[in-house]
Amino acid sequence: MLSKKNIKSLNAKNIVSKAIKKLEECSVAEDSYWFWEYALQRSKTFEKQIENCLNLKNIHFSKKPSLIDIGSAPFVLPISLKLSNQFSKITSVDINPYRYKNIEKTGLQIFKIDVDKPNKDLIKEEFDIIYFSHIFEHLRINIIETMNFLKSILKNNGLIYVETPNSYSLKGLYNKIFRGISTGCAGDLYEEWIKIDRLGHMGHVREYSLSELDTFFKKMGFEVVRKGYTGRYQSKSFKTISISIFQTLFPRSQNNIYFILKKLH
Repeated sequence: MLSKKNIKSLNAKNIVSKAIKKLEECSVAEDSYWFWEYALQRSKTFEKQIENCLNLKNIHFSKKPSLIDIGSAPFVLPISLKLSNQFSKITSVDINPYRYKNIEKTGLQIFKIDVDKPNKDLIKEEFDIIYFSHIFEHLRINIIETMNFLKSILKNNGLIYVETPNSYSLKGLYNKIFRGISTGCAGDLYEEWIKIDRLGHMGHVREYSLSELDTFFKKMGFEVVRKGYTGRYQSKSFKTISISIFQTLFPRSQNNIYFILKKLH
């Protein structure tokens, strides 16, 4: 099992840097402004995701579990996990991965699947861990069908990590009360829906509360191994420092919620 010290010693920052360098060397998505803006501006996010995946490995107790990352673009996380050499196999899923030029040069195993209406015949294997971070808020058709698909590609006692914006975050409550907006992190309603045509992936559709997702996942037949709140404002100014302190004292106001789910049968 990896201790917290060993996870830190893997140096997620260095791994992310190498992953981005590999994407550059392969000339991936040279014509996509979104791809590179996201890849270069979210290094801290990718570092946290690497730590999340290594913690999932610890919980699973396999020496080298297999992992599938759903919604992989811009593919920094799966490349980083391959570089970490802590998993037996890393697989990527994206709604339309080949909209990014030269993505096949990365050597990743990539499936083109829309998890809103998944083709269950494309993936014939099962995985130990499914990483499903910040995808749930994009789902627009049938979340029961999507979760059944994930269950079908997960081994018994396998784990799913879900992270999604907290509908009752501090910003979410502010928007609801003072601005009449129903979300905390989604933009203009039209702009969120038009992303599926402009960018090739869906924008944010809905945010959820911890309690309603807890009930939903249990009715889907999962064991909730862990759940909670995560993601505070980064301390850049007096205002954000104050908000960050408030969110530390009152975790329910944090930006995101997370679940670790186990497939029982």
